[in-house]
Amino acid sequence: MTESYMKKLSSTLLDAITDKDPLVQEQVCSALCSLGEVQPVEMLRACEEYLRQHDKLVHPYREAVLRAMARVLSSRASELVKDTASTIILLASSEMTKMKDLVGAWQQAASGLLVAVGRQFISKSLPAFVNYEYRNRVATACNSTRNVRLKGKPQTNF
Repeated sequence: MTESYMKKLSSTLLDAITDKDPLVQEQVCSALCSLGEVQPVEMLRACEEYLRQHDKLVHPYREAVLRAMARVLSSRASELVKDTASTIILLASSEMTKMKDLVGAWQQAASGLLVAVGRQFISKSLPAFVNYEYRNRVATACNSTRNVRLKGKPQTNF
């Protein structure tokens, strides 16, 4: 089966998002959103696939793609099917927890995407929010415990 025209166009635009010029990046995001208004499911799937295949794409560009996806979902989430929604929820929760260090804008874009899909599919997205919150609390507690141990008496390992 041949690749759809929409998927090829989305892939070409996504490749251009790494341009150094911020104006070009903004135009690419705008074009992605325009495509998403016409064919939201295909555009969202193309973006998800692109991010999955380009795991090393640096966070400012990942953030731009996530924001474009969220903008499309804010107006077209009702057109999603459950499988696509599940895939996007998995992507968003993965992006939110990918880095151990806080990268606010990137993680904010991922959570915005999760909120956008969650407006239509709350029962599918709520576990991702709960899991994310649980991980943050556990990580914070572990770091606090580690810091207390480091400030206290030196520990000996037997």
